Amino acid sequence: MANTFKNVLYPVTNSLTTFYTTPALTTSVVIGLQASNVDNTAPVDISIQVDDGVGTSMLVDEIAIPAFASLNCVAGKLILEAGDVLKAVSTNSGDVELTMSVLEIS
Repeated sequence: MANTFKNVLYPVTNSLTTFYTTPALTTSVVIGLQASNVDNTAPVDISIQVDDGVGTSMLVDEIAIPAFASLNCVAGKLILEAGDVLKAVSTNSGDVELTMSVLEIS
C-alpha cells in the first residue's frame, strides 16, 4: 500500500466544477479543506458537494465567506472512495480559493 500526501489548490468559478477526483484503486482521506475569500471587498457564497456517481451530498451549501476571511469546510476527516468527486461553485469566479490536504491510499 502506498500513502501519498497531496495538496490541491483550486480557484472556484461561478459554474459547478469538479476540483478533485479520487483515483482508481485508491481511497482518499481529506484532512483539511479551506475556502478563502480573496476578493477582500465583499462576502462571497460558496457551495461544495461530494458526488459518488449515484448521488450527491452537500458539504457546504451557499455559505457566505466574509471579506478577509476563510472557512473550514470539513470538520474532522472526509473519506472518499475511488471515483468520488468533489465539486465547488461560488457566486463570483476567482473570488474564492480552495486549499485541500488529502492522503491518497492506494
